[in-house]
Amino acid sequence: MLRARYPGGASRPGRQGTLRLFAGFPARQPHPSFLNAYNTAIPLKMMFGGIAIGALLGAPLYFGGIALLFGMTWYYASRAFGEDRLPSWAEMPGSYYRDALWIGLGGAASLLGLERLLQIALTHWPTAHRSLEASFGLDFDAVLPALSILGGTVLRGLLRTGLVTATATFVAAQVRPPGLRLWLLLVGALALVGGNWGSPADLAKQFLAQLILLSVLAFGVRQVMRFNILGCFLVITGTSLFGGAAELLSQPDSFYRANGYGVLLTLVLLFTWPFVAWRMADSNRAAAGAALEAINRALKR
Repeated sequence: MLRARYPGGASRPGRQGTLRLFAGFPARQPHPSFLNAYNTAIPLKMMFGGIAIGALLGAPLYFGGIALLFGMTWYYASRAFGEDRLPSWAEMPGSYYRDALWIGLGGAASLLGLERLLQIALTHWPTAHRSLEASFGLDFDAVLPALSILGGTVLRGLLRTGLVTATATFVAAQVRPPGLRLWLLLVGALALVGGNWGSPADLAKQFLAQLILLSVLAFGVRQVMRFNILGCFLVITGTSLFGGAAELLSQPDSFYRANGYGVLLTLVLLFTWPFVAWRMADSNRAAAGAALEAINRALKR
């Protein structure tokens, strides 16, 4: 990735450097897609005003959508399984955090391995593509790519966790017949393919890959994750952070590599969280048990 060198040895991302200089935002860079879509027929300040208004109106809608998804999850889960089986927001046992840790580690590793395996397998089935994907990452021209990746990962992780859990509980509560569930699985795999296929053989190849991936996800949610929402969040955020770190570490520039190590450190801290909660819950339970035993001994005397 190319970066511009400035007098005095300072090194900063080269894209949009001049625009940020004249706009007066040396540290707070707007999202690159907004600047790429800037229409020079309107004043730059007017465009920034529109971005600010969109952020003020869009942020509540975004978080409202997350709250709505988790509300749907609770509603359909309570109808399908009963409120007594649903996890609460606090005072969960140590086994919950232990399971979340292993679900996050195993699930993230399994998804990354499965995606890589499918990529290798599909290279042995050459087909005519409609277009070739070209991606250079979305965070290279951020002031601090590590913080940009972290913020986007948390928001997308919450949204996707809510989407996965809401879909799973809706199917469990409303879609009872196995044949209808199989039909929904096939339709979902076809919808994930979209219109990016160049021939019937390419459509069949992409459909098969998406069907395998979606089937593995459905099996994992039903048989492994079950009611452990924290484990689902760790799987989603873990795979996203690992992908962002790999993208930054593959760059030759030291600035991006340093941010890649920062993302890796965040990934380690993310999985340290359920481990610490697991050990603390077990120690608190052991302390409570010891206190109760001491009280019983005192009463017997």
